[in-house]
Amino acid sequence: MRTRTVLALSLFLGSMLLAQNRPPIVLQRANSLESSEENGIHKQVLNGDVWITRDSLSVTCQNAVYYPDSGLVIFRNDVEFKDPKRTLLADEVIYNEFTEEVFASNRVRVYQTDSLSATSRTARYLERLRRGFLYDDVRIREENRRVQLTGDLGYIDHDRNYGWVTGDPVLTERDSLRNLVTEIHGDTISYDQRQKIARSVGRVTVERDSLMATGQLLEYYTELKFAELLGKPKATRGHDTTAGDTMRMYFAGEQLERVEVLGH
Repeated sequence: MRTRTVLALSLFLGSMLLAQNRPPIVLQRANSLESSEENGIHKQVLNGDVWITRDSLSVTCQNAVYYPDSGLVIFRNDVEFKDPKRTLLADEVIYNEFTEEVFASNRVRVYQTDSLSATSRTARYLERLRRGFLYDDVRIREENRRVQLTGDLGYIDHDRNYGWVTGDPVLTERDSLRNLVTEIHGDTISYDQRQKIARSVGRVTVERDSLMATGQLLEYYTELKFAELLGKPKATRGHDTTAGDTMRMYFAGEQLERVEVLGH
């Protein structure tokens, strides 16, 4: 019974795509399958231990609804949306087989080995899982969790290992013992993992060791332990305050080593 169901659904789901030279959606398993039509709209409902594949894409969930005319597939409950490079977990995922767009909601988590991971309440991914926009309670972080960005809205490019956040964004950096060593605020904060560069634009605030610095543009080289602050930078350390045109901060280990101020 299950073999006939798999074959029938595979042929039915794949017929439209094969006509357009697209790889077919294939049902690998499901406890039940029900086809229906309402007001001219065809749909297929799958329940229980659902597993669907399409070329290198593998999706498992508990419930799924497929609309062949629009190319939409709605996956619900314990959704694991996986391709060879990364995995998305969520309570619900809407997938468009024609555009390869993915809209995920409720406890969205995206993981990729040796890259940035992301979590949010909802997410809209383009080109399957390569790059996407993140909404509400956004967290983008390194695999070792030493650098993390948080905010209300974010963007991530998994191929480039790059992401940014805005809406009360904060970048935190921790040491190997998970102690907080750096906290950066701004209007928009980005992080390039490959180059190990964090950038903060707008109302920038940097807290590191005993230093509090403000400005309008910050570039922080996390691996080189060096930061440059522009836009009327001002630094306060204890009872001392320093200001100028350009401020450069050098760190030794987790401690502030020295501050250089250029211009005025």
